Amino acid sequence: MQFQVSAPTTLLPFLKECFPDSSSSQCKKWIEQGRIEREERTLLSPIAPLQAGETITFLKKIKKAKKPFETLYEDRYFIVVDKPTGLLSVDTESKDEMSLHAYLKKQFPRKKIWVVHRLDKDTSGVILFALEQKAFHSLKEQLKARTMKRRYLVLVEGIVEGSGTWDSYLLEDSSLIMRVVPQNTPWAERAITHWRSLGHDAHSSLLECSLHTGKKNQIRVQAAHAGHPVVGDTKYQGLRKAPRLGLHAFSLECVHPVSQEKMTFAAPPPPSFSSLLSKKLVSLLEMKAK
Repeated sequence: MQFQVSAPTTLLPFLKECFPDSSSSQCKKWIEQGRIEREERTLLSPIAPLQAGETITFLKKIKKAKKPFETLYEDRYFIVVDKPTGLLSVDTESKDEMSLHAYLKKQFPRKKIWVVHRLDKDTSGVILFALEQKAFHSLKEQLKARTMKRRYLVLVEGIVEGSGTWDSYLLEDSSLIMRVVPQNTPWAERAITHWRSLGHDAHSSLLECSLHTGKKNQIRVQAAHAGHPVVGDTKYQGLRKAPRLGLHAFSLECVHPVSQEKMTFAAPPPPSFSSLLSKKLVSLLEMKAK
């Protein structure tokens, strides 16, 4: 049974609209059972974003849930995946959302899945988890030593040209919002992001950002403080409405925790990210990929 999405929404209210006689708990159960698909990929989050024109399939029979992500690399020591937007990296207090970490624990029931770093829920792209304790300590040490390189594509509001560095101090307030604060503020932590503009159109710019540090919401906070909030980021002053956040982790470099081989993992921006771009910016992105 298939249904067409008529306007941007999220999965749970869409199912309620398709099945008005079914309760929210029943719709959530269908999601947990792996009975909802988009382009043959199972949707496991009640708040997975849906775009107008997409086709959602309801499976009458329960089948084993497919992975809602692509595995980029896996061995006995760690796994690297391409996280979709709308999926939490790790569990929260909410019981309504499936996290990537929780899904991996089901995939590897006999292993402990070690969280090395995180991506915001609405950020897509490359993320890794350790599958063995020594590998975890090695990868965390690379993060601490800043030898693990993480690069992002970031669509921001306004015209940004050239390149530069955002160097500021961040502190989380009582409402869990990260703020740029003076250097001498107690408990504030330094955040450094290197950026360069790949180009712009009349209203927005496409940046490549490299993390020197990895603080919570770092790029989003610093971009907003610079007067160029990330497109779709209503949490941090974004004015342009968008179906998703204009932030994609496209590349991660690390050293293998055992072989010491230098490894690079990359994930091209998904259609949901590319749909935010004008034709001019899409062309610039295609040129970068060549």
